[in-house]
Amino acid sequence: MAIQSIVYERRATFEEAQKEAGVGYENDLLLKDAQARPHDISAADIRSLPAFFGHSIAALGMIALRMGRRKLSVLDVGGALGGHFSVAKTTFGSSLEFDWAVVETKMYVDYGRSFIITPEISFFDSVEAVSQEVFHVAYLSSVLPYVSDFEGLLGAAALKSAPYLFISRTGLHDTEIPFLQTVTYDFGVVRYPGRILSRALLLERLEKTHELITSWDYDQYSVENRPYSAPSMLWRRRG
Repeated sequence: MAIQSIVYERRATFEEAQKEAGVGYENDLLLKDAQARPHDISAADIRSLPAFFGHSIAALGMIALRMGRRKLSVLDVGGALGGHFSVAKTTFGSSLEFDWAVVETKMYVDYGRSFIITPEISFFDSVEAVSQEVFHVAYLSSVLPYVSDFEGLLGAAALKSAPYLFISRTGLHDTEIPFLQTVTYDFGVVRYPGRILSRALLLERLEKTHELITSWDYDQYSVENRPYSAPSMLWRRRG
């Protein structure tokens, strides 16, 4: 499916944007082009990728080296149909294996469980469903801006127990800026509630429990068609 345009419009609150967005990520238009048959997703074309994929690959490699592991257990919140897993699997090949858990909306989970047969990846409809699992890294790519309670997500048991946390594609600003995101595809329109997060608020929350290992600069265009700093950040849990 081809994207024709993406428009970000300011709203007074995240809740206001939620009401306007409607079903958002549960819009079945998002699976219009998905294969309705069993298939494997262990290979991806990695010849030309956005910069943030390089950041995530570097982060996963650093974690594996620091922990002395040849296999990582990854909690990918908001991981759609496992595209980031496919890139990581293809990049590392046999040198690094994965147990990859995606937490997504029910629509994505139902599809993943029905049609994606790759054994290393599994799908869950809430972080509570994996609260007893042990993960080496919680992986949050373009997630925190789109959840109603990002602090609650960061405090979930499965994320709290993971020794590493990777965050990317999360726009930051001096103050929070709620927005309504409208994506026009060649087959229809989907809307999402979101926000540019307060840099000070997010960093204050993270620094209570984690220390920053490294970060990579990245700019993300959104509200008023201007760039916002959205660094890729690798954090390690304290203690």
